[in-house]
Formats: sequence, structure tokens, C-alpha cells
Amino acid sequence: MEIVPAILAQEFEEIEEKVRMMEGVIPLSSKTTDVAQWVSLDIVDGEFAKPTSWPYTYGDNLDVVSRLKELDTSLNIELHLMVKNPEHDLDRFIDTPAKRILVHYEAADNHDQALALLDMSTEECGLVLNLDTPVLAIEPYLQYLDFIQLMSIAQIGSYGAPFEERVLGKVAELRKHHPKLRIQLDGGVNEKNIAKIKAAGVHSVAIGSAIFKTDDPVVTFNKLQDMVS
Repeated sequence: MEIVPAILAQEFEEIEEKVRMMEGVIPLSSKTTDVAQWVSLDIVDGEFAKPTSWPYTYGDNLDVVSRLKELDTSLNIELHLMVKNPEHDLDRFIDTPAKRILVHYEAADNHDQALALLDMSTEECGLVLNLDTPVLAIEPYLQYLDFIQLMSIAQIGSYGAPFEERVLGKVAELRKHHPKLRIQLDGGVNEKNIAKIKAAGVHSVAIGSAIFKTDDPVVTFNKLQDMVS
């Protein structure tokens, strides 16, 4: 199972710092195939979810999104858009080095428009379901999706919310009906529950506070990776 460090930042410089921190955590020549090849940037508009994160800390001036082109990294960039009506500004996020962009089912007015654009324009397209959204919601959009992300916390956006085990029932349902669809969990994942999550058949987990809110994020990442390798 792959661990994807999730970065929630107020400033672009914080993104740069944390991406650099994760770059050399596990060499790509490592014996394990589950290496730190991805980092996820949590993009929160303060309307669909809180707290507001970069680039929405600059208000409506989304020109700053172009700064993502300054990221000089060997890691793949994932953008998790916790943004109302993401289809309105998708072009700005597509025109970045991000290889994977996720939008929330609950946030979009026009799911087909958003997902079709992502499917054509990015290497990977993902749909995110909040905890209370049934997995059946993905059925009309399967032709666009490379994977699905299930939120495993009740309140999205902020670091440190507790893991909700009922999400594992949704994992089982997805695996039953769509066994080839890749599943990522996001929220509340830590060393106490990561083994159970892997056993449920999850392919990857996005982890924020359990890595970056510790005294040594690199040591913590390696510990978590050892638990699932």
C-alpha cells in the first residue's frame, strides 16, 4: 500500500519545504514497490471546506496557482481540490505540473464537465466521496475515473480529525462491485489503524497530520511505510 503525504499549507513556501522534505525519504531504488512517488496538496477554498489553504489564502487571485510550475521535484503531484464548483477554475489547476487532480462529488454542479475535462487533460482523474455519500454516486462517471478517494473523516479540510471505521464498509462495497478500481483513503490515518486499512484492500492512503504534525516527519513516514511494506 502506498503512502501519499498530504500537505495543507497557507503559503507556497511551505509547500516547497514539505515537498523537499519528502523527496528523499525512500529512494526510488528501494526494494519495496510502495515508495513515496506522490505528494498530495490539499487545496481548500474556505467555502466548500475549511480552513482556507493556499492558493485561496490570496482570495480570488488564482493567478498564484501558476507558482506550482516552480516546484522542481522528482515526485508526482496530486491536487485534492476541496473547492466549490471546481469546474469553474479547473483550467488553472490543469495548467500545472500536477499529474493527478481530484474533485469532490459533493462540490461540483456539472460532474460530467469536470471529470471529462480532467480525463482528457491529466494523467489521472479521481473523484472524492465524503463519508456520508454512498458509493453508488460514482456509477454514472466510471468511464472518466482512474481511481476513487474515500474520505475517512466526518469533517473534511482540517488536520487531525478522527478516523471513521465505517468507511471500511464502503471500501468493501467498492471492491465487490468494482474490483479493478483503485481506492485511496484520506483522513485520520495513523499507525494505530494503517494495518487494518491495508487489510481492507485499500491501494493508497493520504496522510497529513500523522506525518507533518510530529516531531520528525521523515522518521514518522518511514515508520508508517515499514508497517505496510
